Amino acid sequence: MALFRRAIAIDSAEPLAYAGLAQGYSLMEVLTAAPSPDAIPRAKAAALKAVELDETLAEAHDALSDVRTSEWDYAGAEQSLRRALELNPNLPEPHIHYAWYVANFGSEAEAIAEMKRGIELDPLSPLYTAWLGGLYWEFGRSDEAITEAQKALELQPDFPVALYVLGLAHADKGQYQEAIAAHQKGLAK
Repeated sequence: MALFRRAIAIDSAEPLAYAGLAQGYSLMEVLTAAPSPDAIPRAKAAALKAVELDETLAEAHDALSDVRTSEWDYAGAEQSLRRALELNPNLPEPHIHYAWYVANFGSEAEAIAEMKRGIELDPLSPLYTAWLGGLYWEFGRSDEAITEAQKALELQPDFPVALYVLGLAHADKGQYQEAIAAHQKGLAK
């Protein structure tokens, strides 16, 4: 976050810095146990500034989709994601975010295809691979969830998200010792 703020201080007309700042605030809201009440308003202000500075920047629309999701504006989030994908179909994040959107409001097959497309575009991301495992787990496909979590762990051993997915999938299969071990290892990180 500090580096995005510094980039903005250096060049207040740089939309990528605002988009990055917006995504950082959005992640704080989602991943922090006690998020700051101003995280989403700050994310929204930064995302809107990024779009204002460059309406053709896919990253800006992707950041705005995160804000709209946090505000329960799912139609707006979908619109922002579709715009991001239209502007840059080779940017992995909108595919990943759209996969989660489709998992909730579309089809299983489309959600998995979008996640796989994001992974194709960034095959070294342990997060995206772990999230594919998470999608499989959400759809009750524990064996595939375990496979993807293990692939993510090959990319980054002890990756907490992969260990979390691995634990969930093992628990669903009644493999409680493996589930406990995966979660304990993830908590140690």
